[in-house]
Amino acid sequence: MNIDKQLVSQRFGRNLATYHEQAVVQRDIADTLASSLLAASPALHIRRAMEIGIGTGFLTRHLLAACPEAEWHLNDITPEAFRWIDELGHPGAIHYHPGDAETIPYPESLDLIASASAVQWFDDIPAFLAKAHAALVPGGILAVSTFGPENFVEIRHILNRGLEYPTLETLRQWASQTGYRILHAHGWTRRLTLGTPLDVLRHIKKTGVNGTRSETWNRRTLADFHTNYNTRYADPEGNIPLSYHPIVLILQK
Repeated sequence: MNIDKQLVSQRFGRNLATYHEQAVVQRDIADTLASSLLAASPALHIRRAMEIGIGTGFLTRHLLAACPEAEWHLNDITPEAFRWIDELGHPGAIHYHPGDAETIPYPESLDLIASASAVQWFDDIPAFLAKAHAALVPGGILAVSTFGPENFVEIRHILNRGLEYPTLETLRQWASQTGYRILHAHGWTRRLTLGTPLDVLRHIKKTGVNGTRSETWNRRTLADFHTNYNTRYADPEGNIPLSYHPIVLILQK
């Protein structure tokens, strides 16, 4: 599907503060991506690096701490994100690159490109893999997390729309075809437990991850969503699940 990048930027920009508070799964994914990177490449020496889709800095904090001497190039489609990094007070060299990571130029001769919970918004992930490959030095690392087909499966089944997520095997094939060596690749599922179907909508809004299209809700559509979600997914205690399906890849050029 074609993603409305302007809508993505607007919604994340409006919800960065609540994203930082509410995006518990994305925070845990960033932690896992950082630990997977360090485990897969313990002797990695980083001189120049880029992070794509910094958000409020869940992954950035790990990267800056692990590689304080590196020259960092940080990107986000939402310019408001950069103030979250300014508040860290990092003493090293940081360059900001606002804009759509699929279209902006990347710096050359990078030792590392990292991205947590961002590339699912891309229109062409294979093209991104090739673009990152060209920007990396030989032996450079691409560390990325995205989401698999079970992500938000409840909402997609009820509304019959949403992002299209590749499988782990498809991502591995794309990476290999691009010329990467796969150092690490795994996926898992996590289900948040929420109170009501309306809490699901509030959670999605507060984390800004509803940027695929403009949605007009009215009393009837909200009632239908509430009824369908409860009927299909509520547990015996009336709790409501929301599924996440993270995938982590550590790739070497």
